[in-house]
Amino acid sequence: MFGEAPLDEWPRGNEAGGDSEPWASFRAARTSLAAGDAASAIVRWRAIAAMPGIESRHVLQAWFFLRSHGVAPAQDEAATVLAAVADIPVDRGRDLLVAYRDGGIRYFNYSGKASIVEPSAAPTALQDAANAWLAVAQQLATLIGPWDKPALPALAPDQARLLMLTPSGPRFGQGPLDALMGDPKGAGYITAGASVLQAWGALHVPG
Repeated sequence: MFGEAPLDEWPRGNEAGGDSEPWASFRAARTSLAAGDAASAIVRWRAIAAMPGIESRHVLQAWFFLRSHGVAPAQDEAATVLAAVADIPVDRGRDLLVAYRDGGIRYFNYSGKASIVEPSAAPTALQDAANAWLAVAQQLATLIGPWDKPALPALAPDQARLLMLTPSGPRFGQGPLDALMGDPKGAGYITAGASVLQAWGALHVPG
């Protein structure tokens, strides 16, 4: 979901995605790497990252592989937000909301229920709310450097995480929800994300 799947799971198996792109290029890059040809794999991943019209998850995944092989994005694209994420404590569980730059939206409710809107399938009001959230995320991402460690830090039960996924890696802030809401930038991010859920509920978008 965050574009950080291991090499052997994106795609999983040789038949996933058939001959369609970008799956074919991901498989070709994996084959090159297995043959010891990292340079060819990097060329493939760069081509995927630049492919027009593909899902943001694919772009994130290509950059995840590129970074793992020492390739960094150009400065003018490093902080581009490809997805906005809010991980919020609710009762004894967590709400997780993700809006992708391509138009896809995913919501995992603390109750265990999940709802997904595929790219380009969101009603206008919902997409407008998601775009507004992504714009807030983009402003915040320019102020936060990318995380350069293999995994994000653990979240305590009362903590929230505001996460922006970019070609240079995840950029985030986390802490107690009250503290984040007390910061104007954190509150703006959380409020914009909540507006996506409000639009979703008002439209009764099916899961």
